[in-house]
Amino acid sequence: MKNTLILIPLLMVFIIPIISKAQCTVTKDVENDGTITYSGLAQSIYRNDDLENGIQTVYLQMIVLQKEKNSSLLKFALKISNYSKGGKPEISPRVLEFTFVDGTVLQLKAIGESQSNLMEISGNTYRMNINMFQFKLNDYTTFQKTNIASIKIIDGRTNGGLISNRNGDVMLKQSNCIGEAIN
Repeated sequence: MKNTLILIPLLMVFIIPIISKAQCTVTKDVENDGTITYSGLAQSIYRNDDLENGIQTVYLQMIVLQKEKNSSLLKFALKISNYSKGGKPEISPRVLEFTFVDGTVLQLKAIGESQSNLMEISGNTYRMNINMFQFKLNDYTTFQKTNIASIKIIDGRTNGGLISNRNGDVMLKQSNCIGEAIN
């Protein structure tokens, strides 16, 4: 029984990211006012290796809003979800710093307050913090063309955070998949 309880969180950390590797999965929702929301599949951009000290996983999801009456009017956003358990710190992502492979840096600040909740999965309680980040069309085109060397996730309350060096093509793939869905 004890081994089963340990196995379930490990499955969540290792299997969910494998499932989320499927590319070009875009959800399209139409609101009552005609606004169309295109959402990429949430993908893991960080997972800690020292599982004996707790679990920390961060997911990124790109979202594009399009006004139906003016199809050229687009708004761009990122949703960052941080899940932690055990000895890992609760991080409220307030700043994202993208360093591209060509050395350029793009910094985005969170819009609004962090959504903090406790979430239970298979009898285990995880701390969850979600933040939204808005960006511009020229940033979107940069994401479509350039891989990312690292993503720095900064918690403005503590100036702590973490750095992700994996899935450098996640923004490139999500922006291009959403672009295909819009066209």
